[in-house]
Amino acid sequence: MRALSALAVCGACVWGACAYRARLHRRVRMYVQLRMLAAHLRTCCLDLREPIPGLIRSLARSPDFAALEFLAACEENHQAGRSLPSVWQEAAARFAQEKRLEPEIAALLPGMGNVLCGGSAAQIDACLQTFAQAAERSLQRSRRQLAENGKLCVQIGAGAGILLAILIL
Repeated sequence: MRALSALAVCGACVWGACAYRARLHRRVRMYVQLRMLAAHLRTCCLDLREPIPGLIRSLARSPDFAALEFLAACEENHQAGRSLPSVWQEAAARFAQEKRLEPEIAALLPGMGNVLCGGSAAQIDACLQTFAQAAERSLQRSRRQLAENGKLCVQIGAGAGILLAILIL
């Protein structure tokens, strides 16, 4: 019975460490998609001159942007008759808070809706360029954190589990 308990404790420690590593991977994927979002918006808004509501609809349904749940909320609330800038601001602010985005991204993302829907081409370009640079910096920090802590946390989890298992036995 003690051996089974020791094995369960060891497994729980390793599982917890793997869950943390998976969270780091999801964070990297989210910042990759935010960076892609800026590039896609820039191309579609400035080069192709696509209308913003249709663009948001296609982005919300694209698997390439699946980690950016606020796009689906924007589409849904806009179809219900609400203005796109206010819907974007609310959904992006909620997303930033729930995902604990870095402060720079959390400050920029909600305001993008006003610029996209009512700004000039120069304002849209400047906004998306600033956002893309911030997303790139956040992505680099997240990748560095994953590289530094990803393997280490699993090793620490396994070591803690083995130590606890020895103490139980």
